[in-house]
Amino acid sequence: MPVDLTVAKSILEQAFEGFSTRSDVTGQCFAMLDLADILFLSGESFRAIDCWLPLLERLLQGKPCFPSVSVAVRTWVCYLNLVLIRGEDSPLIDCGRRFLLEQIDSGYLRPNQELDATQTLLMSCCLLADAELGRRLAVGLEKLAQRDDAIPHVKLWTWAWLGLFHASDDRPKIAIEGIAEAQVQLRATASVANK
Repeated sequence: MPVDLTVAKSILEQAFEGFSTRSDVTGQCFAMLDLADILFLSGESFRAIDCWLPLLERLLQGKPCFPSVSVAVRTWVCYLNLVLIRGEDSPLIDCGRRFLLEQIDSGYLRPNQELDATQTLLMSCCLLADAELGRRLAVGLEKLAQRDDAIPHVKLWTWAWLGLFHASDDRPKIAIEGIAEAQVQLRATASVANK
């Protein structure tokens, strides 16, 4: 079912403003997370969220009481992706990484949540040169990414980051395999999107 991204963005921006006036932290987070997903899937610039990032940082610094671990994981994944891909520095990066690692280690996340959280942490390992944690995460991440029910765009990013991590960890054969799998996932994702 085609979606008019312009209309969807407008609705989410209105929703965000409405949640802001009610001081509804969860609603604000969901509006921003959904807008980030739309921007990612459409290939548009994340600049549309730039004005919201300082607010999200203030919310996360205030240690909001999320209604579930699922919402907290999704919020931290989105935040870390937005900040790290831009190459920005933030004192919240370490806090978010610790939180996601605790959730992964808890064993309570559903497989797709664990995949999303783990691939975000692996990305941070690549960008912050944390080879020790990266090696630990890579083993379990490959298994999660092979699941049939893995979310396609998360699977795509997972294989790409696995390839990049192994390349930076001086494992060229594994790196090439990871990047090749990312290309397969990209074609599969494009095929599904074109139907």
